[in-house]
Amino acid sequence: MNLTDKMPPYYTDNELTKKLSVLPEIKSDDTSKQSRLLNLLSVYDLFIPTNMAREIYSTVYFALVRSLNRKSKLYDTYKMNDNRKVINGRGITSGINGGDCSLIVGDSGVGKSQSIARAVSIISENSVIETESPYCTVIPVMTVEASPMVSIKGFFLEILRVMDSIIGTDYYIANNRTTINTDSLLGAVSNALLLHCGVLIVDEVDRLVGNKKSYTFVNFITELLNMCGISIIFVGTPRAIEFFSSTEYLSRRSMGNIYRQMPYGNEYYGFCKELFNYQFTLHKTELDSNILRLFYKYSNGIAALTVQLFVAAQQIAISNDYEKLDMLSASQAFTDKMSIITPYADLGKHIFPNARSQNEMSETDNGTIPFDYNNIFENLSARADKSADKAIEILSKYITVECIKL
Repeated sequence: MNLTDKMPPYYTDNELTKKLSVLPEIKSDDTSKQSRLLNLLSVYDLFIPTNMAREIYSTVYFALVRSLNRKSKLYDTYKMNDNRKVINGRGITSGINGGDCSLIVGDSGVGKSQSIARAVSIISENSVIETESPYCTVIPVMTVEASPMVSIKGFFLEILRVMDSIIGTDYYIANNRTTINTDSLLGAVSNALLLHCGVLIVDEVDRLVGNKKSYTFVNFITELLNMCGISIIFVGTPRAIEFFSSTEYLSRRSMGNIYRQMPYGNEYYGFCKELFNYQFTLHKTELDSNILRLFYKYSNGIAALTVQLFVAAQQIAISNDYEKLDMLSASQAFTDKMSIITPYADLGKHIFPNARSQNEMSETDNGTIPFDYNNIFENLSARADKSADKAIEILSKYITVECIKL
């Protein structure tokens, strides 16, 4: 029996982008101020896929494939031997070869939690995977949070509680006893995950940093991996790196991706371009390089702050009958509603290309797509046609160029 046959297909490229996207329908029949302010809240339901979202989808999908492949071996052993030890989770290490884990780290507000939620919703098209021989239900991906007090027993019980809420088992009631010790609870949780879970996502692992119990917590997680053989994904902010890189055996378990804010480039432009389709002001604004720079300056390229600024600017414009989303309303929104983040916005650190006049904007980039600095010489060579003067002319539109004749 191959459990991976019950998984949805693996999506890539445009098909994956379409699957990940959440683009609410714009209701334009009622143009009253009250209706438009209420409809503006639908922007918070948007999900615009970024490179991070696509990578997280692949991380979760491949983790589930590895986990289900190990479970298939276990279930084949069960069918052949009908061995009670397998049901109890004993003697299975050689058959299932332990689990694996990875780390997803991202700055607050970059959208990692939303990306994980979207990935899980696509991968878990059916809420559970059911097997017939032996009969069992497997939750493809299950998410829990690390306990704020780093309570090992509380964390294990939370796993059982979440599992019970999804598939209707009674593991939590059976094991929530004052007399049960942590080792016994570890065995119960291992068996439950072995039978009913594909991937366990542990969120908020940065809570482990600086806590005396954190290493004990990870030791139990390591035992859990070895006993249940599932894939575990740790999720947190960059503070988690400090903890996972502190020792060799922890760093081996921190393989994964680190996500920062979007750089000023095509990805941020594409994000804002999709966002600007949701304007509820009476006068629509076309996204140009000036307002793109302003949004990036105020948001630091963080998706959540960009969306908040976009909504706040429209709220101010509509409420004050200004009815236009532009640099003035965006600046006013930042000053009035987002000034608390000013110390973290690094307003002066960003260096942007020089603004070009409307006449100099080509049809290729509409004057808004930032210059690709990663391949700057290739771009210059292609557009300048081997002419040094032409290359200088093009480059001067993006950065300050000083020519010195020898």
